[in-house]
Amino acid sequence: MGDPRLLNSTPAAWWQTAPIHRKGPHAIGPPFTHALKAHFPLLLFCVQLPVLSIESLTQLQRRRAFSVLSFLANAYVWASKEEPEASSKLPQAIALPFLQVSSSLGLNPVVCHASVVLWNWTRIDPRGPLELDNVQTVHLYTGSMDESWFYLVTVAVEIAAIPGIKAIMEAFLAMEHGDPHGLLKSLETVSGLTSTVSPTSLITPPCTCDR
Repeated sequence: MGDPRLLNSTPAAWWQTAPIHRKGPHAIGPPFTHALKAHFPLLLFCVQLPVLSIESLTQLQRRRAFSVLSFLANAYVWASKEEPEASSKLPQAIALPFLQVSSSLGLNPVVCHASVVLWNWTRIDPRGPLELDNVQTVHLYTGSMDESWFYLVTVAVEIAAIPGIKAIMEAFLAMEHGDPHGLLKSLETVSGLTSTVSPTSLITPPCTCDR
């Protein structure tokens, strides 16, 4: 799941690789068109980046870097569509650390569930409850509510499933200790969640879409 600490977990040098990430929820720019290059000097910015090392990054910081780099890599490719030569390969400053941090996390260097959902949300009120009304996406490509909601739908399901994950672990412990009553209680918890944890039962998407 996401972690509010991710917002402040990246060393200063890594923040410089992602100005789009400095002020919390923010978008890279317009949708994936040449307009992106006109409104946000992404291509020039990425080419001029220094190659940074991941050696000093903690596990939490590597997750953060992975999310940042996955957004930058894909934005660079799509912003470069008007220049085929540019979009055929990533700048070394993005490609090298992206490969390294992906390998260290056991992930492929592509946008995935971890980069846009698991490590891409935070609480609106840090002291508030962990529920859909109190979470928001950290990074977006388009800045649209539709994109944000697309990610948050999954976050909502995963938040609702937390008791089930705990119950599954408790069920294994109950089996190991020969505790049939504990096992039954845990399985009942999991069973009850299977009928309630779903996008349609947790949210009403039309209420938060742009159109």
